[in-house]
This record gives sequence, structure tokens and C-alpha cells, in this order.
Amino acid sequence: MCDALSIVQVLTAVCGGFGLATLATWRALTTVRTRIAAAAGLGLLIVAIAVIAFPACLGDPYASLDPRLATLWLSHVSEARSIASFVRDLPHQVLHYFGLPVIALALGLYRAWRETDSRQWAWIGALIVMAIATLVAAWQVRGSAAANALALPIVAAALVRGLPAPAGGAIFFGLGRAALVAALLVSPFALLAAGQAAAWTLEHVSGRSRPVLNSRGPGTCQALSDYAPLARLPRGLVLGFIDAGPLILMETPHNVLAAPIHRNLNGNLASFDIFLARPDEAGRRLAALGIDYVTFCPGAPDHRQFAAAAPEGLAAAVGRGEIPNSLERIPIEGTDLMVFRRR
Repeated sequence: MCDALSIVQVLTAVCGGFGLATLATWRALTTVRTRIAAAAGLGLLIVAIAVIAFPACLGDPYASLDPRLATLWLSHVSEARSIASFVRDLPHQVLHYFGLPVIALALGLYRAWRETDSRQWAWIGALIVMAIATLVAAWQVRGSAAANALALPIVAAALVRGLPAPAGGAIFFGLGRAALVAALLVSPFALLAAGQAAAWTLEHVSGRSRPVLNSRGPGTCQALSDYAPLARLPRGLVLGFIDAGPLILMETPHNVLAAPIHRNLNGNLASFDIFLARPDEAGRRLAALGIDYVTFCPGAPDHRQFAAAAPEGLAAAVGRGEIPNSLERIPIEGTDLMVFRRR
């Protein structure tokens, strides 16, 4: 599996790690030119290993997915979004995820320009890694965790180096007053607040409001307590929305058809086929798969997406209160979740 910890990652990491350690102790590499040439050679060797041994891992990891899975689920998963998607749908969170890496690149470039000799090369090396991590984060936001982890020490080092504590001046947490103020201004909390303020200002200036994307708020059935009543029912196979899968597995003895992992291709597509099918066809599919229970959350984003994709489908019908003959509602209390038994 190219997107899991497997021989692909282990082999390339081991070759790169041991190769770099060898180059660092090779006494013949006495000049910058020979060191760059040796590092480039090592990089080409690792690229060759990946191309020859694992060519399938060089393409889009989601290229083989069914288009419905990408359209109805993956494109709405926050960690799979690109920076362009965040700018469009979640502009108030752009600075929170990408602000610190960009600041690290800017401060790192400035320090690399100001420093000399070996210190300059230390900043250049850090910037190369930082730039790669930032590009990965821009492609898919799940990479922002690594980018922000790298940005933290770079920003801290740049502030300490560029704003040293004055002799005899006040010291706060080992920092001078200017460095402390700068650190507070680029902290994640400050960036989040700045992003919210910028998005609010842009909305009022342009007259356009950003879409409200609520996947975990009240009424979305994303709490364990929403699924606790299911545990009292006889064990069976449950059809629910994709994000409900882990909650049902954790809180009840039941099995699930759909779950938020793209490798569960058959189960997830089968759930789409049922929720998007007309109620009579959905009933036949439920029987063919031996599904015992159906859970439905009116406030979940999946409901809106399914209803938009198939206005005459099962999800849209149940959302309108039109319960097909193939389903019998089980009364439960204390949750917005609707539970049905297959007749």
C-alpha cells in the first residue's frame, strides 16, 4: 500500500538515512561543490529505487477510486483538501493551517541572506525541507501537521537570532521583549484569530458570506451518546453514513457496512448505492446484503449531499419523512439519530 507504512517508505527512508550518514562522515567531501554533488547522487539513487521498484506509488493515490467515493465523501474530508479548497470554503482557517509555514519560509530566507559561512548553509538546508513540506501541505492539508512541526523551530530560531535580548534588558522565558511580542504575534492562536478577523472583514466588504460547513456540531450525530441506544438492539449489520461507522463500532456490538477509510471500497459504494437508489430498489438491496438496521441523521452533511445527488433516492425520501415499506422505525430517545429495522 503506497499510502501506508510499508516496504516503500521503509526502504527509501533507510537508504536515505544511511546514505546521508555515510556522506556526513566521508572525509573526501571537503568542499561545498563535492558535498552537493554527493547529495544529488544520493537523491538520484533514491529516486531510481522508487521508480524501478515501486512505479505504482508515483501516481495519484486516489486515481483508482470510484468517482462517487471522491465526489460524495473524499472531497468533503478536511484533511484531504488542498489550500485552494480552504481558500474557497474555509478562508478563516487558512492562516491557522498555513500561516506558520509561510512565516517560517519568509524568516528563514531573511536569515539565510543575512548569515554567512556555515550558518548560512544551515538555514538553506532547513529552508529546502521547509519548502517541500509546505508544498505537500498545499496539495493536501494533512501535510500541514509536518509543515507546522518543522516551522516551529525555524521561526523560534529566527526570532532568537534576529531579535536578541539586549544586554541588561528584561528577559521573559529566555527572550527579550521584542522577540516575545513577535512570538505571540505568530502563535497559532494569534493566526487563527487573524484569519477569523480577515474572513469576517472580507465578507462585509464584498457582501458575500462563506458557506456554513458544520460536520460535528449539534444535530450532526457525531457524539458517542447518539449511538448508545443502538447497543440495546440484537446484534446485526448496520447501514449508516460513512462517518457513523467508527461510532457504531465503538459504542455497540453491531457490524457496519460503511466507514471512513478509502480502502473499504465495496462497503462504502454499497452504502451509496442504497442511499441514492429509489426506495423500492433500496429495499431490495438491503435484503440482498442482509442488512438488519439503517441509521439516518437528518443534520449530517451526508444527508444533504445524497439528497442533492439523488432527489428521489432513499436518503432524500427519509429526509422528507417518507419512510418506505421496507423499513420500520425503532423509537429511541436522547438523540437526533433515526434508527430503522428492515422488515
